[in-house]
Amino acid sequence: MLDGIRVATVHPNGSIKARGCSFNVSYPLRGKEAYVLYESAGIMVFDDRGTLIIEHLWPPPGVKYVGNGKPRGPQPRELSPMS
Repeated sequence: MLDGIRVATVHPNGSIKARGCSFNVSYPLRGKEAYVLYESAGIMVFDDRGTLIIEHLWPPPGVKYVGNGKPRGPQPRELSPMS
């Protein structure tokens, strides 16, 4: 696939698919269009305002999903030192 910019719709689970791999983008952006910049080294995804959402290098062959490195579900809030 050639380098360039493409428009993709964010899937209901908050991901997009590029070159056979699903990339976790943003759950709140589900159903909206995102602008995907393909480069030889990796991928960058922007929202409709031009804000960079994610940037990833292309994963090794065989990898089918790239997440954000955080576990699923709500994240526990940290207690402040004043608590």
